[in-house]
Amino acid sequence: MIEATNLISIILGFVALLLPLLILAQCNNINNFKYAIITALSFICCAFSICSQLFYISCLVRIKDWSALSDTSYDIALISVWLVSIISVINIVVSIVFFSKNKRIQKSS
Repeated sequence: MIEATNLISIILGFVALLLPLLILAQCNNINNFKYAIITALSFICCAFSICSQLFYISCLVRIKDWSALSDTSYDIALISVWLVSIISVINIVVSIVFFSKNKRIQKSS
């Protein structure tokens, strides 16, 4: 169970990072609705990644592995803050690029 929560967290974290890059790659082919869905999915993957780390901590508490808990709790908190920060910054940058490109495309039409 513990290994699965860590693997799920890593996968969801990478998906959360890759989804905004998908928007950039397909910027000319994505409409505003698809953009909103992909951005929301990025934040949802980030949230579930952090939730899986909470389940990891819960498993450590349940099995009373205090040494593992004390070794990993600070790192999990730090990585969670970094993940939320990076996902937010990337999505803000992608939003600026996406809407500026769409604005230029609409003006030229």
